[in-house]
Amino acid sequence: MWDGSDVRSAVRRALEGAGDRTPLRDVEVCEVGTGSLVLLTPRTAVRVARDRQRGPEIERAQRLVDSLLDLPFAVPHSTGPTATAGGATAIPTMRLSGEPHPPRSGDPGPLRELLDAVHGVELGPSCPDLAQRHAFMGGDGWERVLRDRVVPLLQEDLRGEARARIDAYASLAPVDLCFGHGDLAGTNVLWSGGAVSGVLDWDLATLEDPEEDLASLAWWHGWNVIDAIAPGRTPGRAETYRDLFPLQMIAFHVLHDGDEAGLARLLERTAPLLQQRTVC
Repeated sequence: MWDGSDVRSAVRRALEGAGDRTPLRDVEVCEVGTGSLVLLTPRTAVRVARDRQRGPEIERAQRLVDSLLDLPFAVPHSTGPTATAGGATAIPTMRLSGEPHPPRSGDPGPLRELLDAVHGVELGPSCPDLAQRHAFMGGDGWERVLRDRVVPLLQEDLRGEARARIDAYASLAPVDLCFGHGDLAGTNVLWSGGAVSGVLDWDLATLEDPEEDLASLAWWHGWNVIDAIAPGRTPGRAETYRDLFPLQMIAFHVLHDGDEAGLARLLERTAPLLQQRTVC
């Protein structure tokens, strides 16, 4: 089912604390990441950190999620106390309903409402549970990570383009920040009946340029909807975020000790995105 007696013990305790009597043999493995995984029962999603280093991070992110109230869609609030066993940490949360939206399409109305709701969350810079800005690609050291660790991995004819994209990102003028999700696309946004029913994975949520979430939505739903989602936006700013996404994905893999075979597949998949400007 999954490896490690500590993980099984932590999951069992988490489900018991949430009042969920699903036997472990019937628990579904939904998502496996480096050092973490998500397990599902019919009503519970259990987030699991498989080592002590990852545990405090998923606890921080869950505290942030539990502080999000009065949103027009569901978020995975805790349904019981955090459980630990050995080095494993397990948090029982609500299992949200809905399905990801098909890519390359989307009604601008619900997308605009989604952005407005997320960016309207009032959390100040002193909130202790916000993620570090640029956490996906190394935090404050993001530029060094991209230039020194990501660019050399690329085939030689793509390195100039990669450096140009890093330069463009680094030269963006400062703007007023607001609360942002950080990865508002794909399977993180669930839909039902033509509306957003739930939003998952708030690990990267922090105070950020609002156009970063806009770029994530446009990356998934198609760049043709972007002006309808956010009329009057700053021309070119979201595109600069979009252009850096392939390098961010490689940085995340590198920083989280991804395996070499996975890295090779990622480099192959992102190469075409560095060979063209228009990705949607």
